[in-house]
Amino acid sequence: MKEDTSATKAPPDTPPANSPVAPTSPLAWLPWSAAAGFALLASLLLAAYLALRAEIGVLRDQAELAEIQGKTLRQQIEADQILSARRLTDLRSDLQNPRGLGRLEFSPLVSPTNGASASLAVAVWDTDSQAGELVVWALPTLPPDKSYQLWLFDSAHPYGASLAVFAVDSGAAEILVPFKLNRASASDARYKVVLERRGGAPVPEGPVVLASH
Repeated sequence: MKEDTSATKAPPDTPPANSPVAPTSPLAWLPWSAAAGFALLASLLLAAYLALRAEIGVLRDQAELAEIQGKTLRQQIEADQILSARRLTDLRSDLQNPRGLGRLEFSPLVSPTNGASASLAVAVWDTDSQAGELVVWALPTLPPDKSYQLWLFDSAHPYGASLAVFAVDSGAAEILVPFKLNRASASDARYKVVLERRGGAPVPEGPVVLASH
């Protein structure tokens, strides 16, 4: 006869009354969520602080650069004022001189190809000192491999004699180019400003930018 074992089968084990049970309440995760939120907020605040600090550094650098540029501009203005005062003094001295401005010879230079060009110049030569000065306005700046060259053409120099090589500062409205001209008179002299390679050329090679008549 088969023995019935169902009555003697042991019931499944149940956890003791005091054994720990995994928390299932949402309140149990609140401290962890708060800690994670504080950590995220701290990282965001740190990133914002670093970005603000970098922006302050950029603004400080820009302020220092603006101060330097302002100081340079003030120095340029002061230099222009000193130069203008010196020119006025020289002009008054010339006017008081019995010969006045009669010893000066003026030769205007204009663009030979573009009558509407704003670029122009005046060559001023002092017969007493045998020294001259080319005053240039509105000439464009050049690339580093180019230069302007002032040439003299007359009966003694039919192929041109170099008087000066110069460049144009982008921030200057007026350029002064001194030169020497050892001769009794410049009445038959013709001047040309030619675009040459950097440092100038031994003979005129480039296009004529300005020329006198």
